[in-house]
Amino acid sequence: MLYEPPIEVLKFMQKLPVWSRWKEAIKESPVGNPRPYWAFKESSGTLIHHAYHLSQLLLKTSCSIENMSQILEFGAGYGSMCRLIHQLGFNGRYIIFDLPEFTALQEYFISSVGIPSKITRKTTSNIEKSIVLLSDFEELAKQLSDQMDTNFFIATWSISEIPISFRKKIFDLVPNVQYYLIGYQKKFGEISNLDYFVELTRKRTDYFWWNYEIDHLKENYYLVGRKKNDPD
Repeated sequence: MLYEPPIEVLKFMQKLPVWSRWKEAIKESPVGNPRPYWAFKESSGTLIHHAYHLSQLLLKTSCSIENMSQILEFGAGYGSMCRLIHQLGFNGRYIIFDLPEFTALQEYFISSVGIPSKITRKTTSNIEKSIVLLSDFEELAKQLSDQMDTNFFIATWSISEIPISFRKKIFDLVPNVQYYLIGYQKKFGEISNLDYFVELTRKRTDYFWWNYEIDHLKENYYLVGRKKNDPD
């Protein structure tokens, strides 16, 4: 779950017109005793890398994190991306679906870093400032059936590591999501993820797609999607 990116990743972030905003958002917490990134000691390599992931969506689509009402993250590590998105101004309902062991870790981490949101492991109708940690598929389906659209689906090196049949079940829960950010490796086991996601984009013609190899992670890719009826 921890990664120290090459210096080019930090330099990329520092060249962004909104670097001052990112600079504040990636200030690291002492929780977990993270190792400071050698070239920017206010942050950690992992948090900087998560910011780089998220910047791909923001640069391609110009969407506004702070105006979103519901986000679903599939597989969230210890909760760093959730923390980052809240530090960028998100105030809606943030749903994480993961294994039970990880939801326990996420609950500990998120509650320790001072995010002013109610954390629950049960479905909730509380849209504003809530973080819902789920590990049961039926509970996830129930949470997503409340007629509230999910604005943003995140899955960085997670949905690409499960069977294709289960991927379909997850994607079917959010058929009208506005934005996708997926990170994946070219191949996982016997599955060609590159072929799988190329085929997915071919079928989903109701989206604009950007599918490209990551410069500093060869044979790893970003897939960014934006629904065509979205105003940006």
